[in-house]
Amino acid sequence: MQHSSRNNQLHDVYYYSVLQKDFQNKIVYPEQILSGIDYLYNDDNDNSIYIKRDDMLSFSFGGNKARKAKYFFDEIKAKNFNVVITYGSKVSNHCRVISNMCSKLGIKCIIVSPISIEENNFNRTLIKLANAEIIECDVSDVSTTIENIIEKEKQIENQSVYFIPGGGHGNHGTQAYVDAYHEIVYWSRKNNKKFDYIFVASGTGTTQAGLIVGNLMHRDSTQIIGISIAREESVGKKVILDSVDIYFEEHGSESLIQSSQINFTDKYINRIYGQATDEIYEKIYSMYIEHGIQFNSVYTGKGFVGMEHFIKENNIKHNNILFIHTGGTPLFFEDLKKLVAE
Repeated sequence: MQHSSRNNQLHDVYYYSVLQKDFQNKIVYPEQILSGIDYLYNDDNDNSIYIKRDDMLSFSFGGNKARKAKYFFDEIKAKNFNVVITYGSKVSNHCRVISNMCSKLGIKCIIVSPISIEENNFNRTLIKLANAEIIECDVSDVSTTIENIIEKEKQIENQSVYFIPGGGHGNHGTQAYVDAYHEIVYWSRKNNKKFDYIFVASGTGTTQAGLIVGNLMHRDSTQIIGISIAREESVGKKVILDSVDIYFEEHGSESLIQSSQINFTDKYINRIYGQATDEIYEKIYSMYIEHGIQFNSVYTGKGFVGMEHFIKENNIKHNNILFIHTGGTPLFFEDLKKLVAE
């Protein structure tokens, strides 16, 4: 077994590599897993429910955005970019993590955010604390605003500008969850526990796209189910498929998946971003009281409730099921205000 170290700003992890013919790619299994997998309970259908704790990643309250940020900032540091521009809403976990990493590295950070009626929250406060410049505009003007800011910043002497798509979209974001899937496979083999289903709250799509790519690389029968937090089903499927296709194209391979093979559903919960139901708030409460795990109404609470509905509707029984906790801890404290008030 050959070892090498991979150092980064978020974690120090040791890897060994195993060559496989799948997509003429090298599959990398981590010796140490970035986030743990814990058993939660057996549900009424005797499914064993597990949870992967990406919320426990050790930078800026963790989450999938922290996992993705490492890949973007590897390139930013390697090529000496000193201005980072990105996009996200007031509740954006992505913008919180990116602004925090910029403040850590002494990089100028500009956040483009759509004007909204949402109140300021802990994520927005943390973004301001990191001294990010926030520029608000009408949602219809976002693309033009970003283009104008990039061009303006490029004109300033000694500035090198790097743009990170909203939510960490793109191949770096996809790669983060290809690697996460390798972690899951490694854990499964080590613990002799194969997962029949993996569920994730699906937003910009790259988290689910990465899991799908990893699944294809390993030729696993595990089903990857994305629970929409906002997007309509057909739109969400297309975005995920595009991410998978672009990833394979960059790696010199042809995508082997069709839109009909992508499991992404908006069926179970309100599709409005940031809005939640009483059932979701009840789940946030019970997960904290019974398991000490913090969910939130924007992402993980929606995803977990959607998973429960999917299991019941499809009469899934006696399976091993993994839910990916994608983080959003600061948003839990926003929800706490409502839970305490009630």
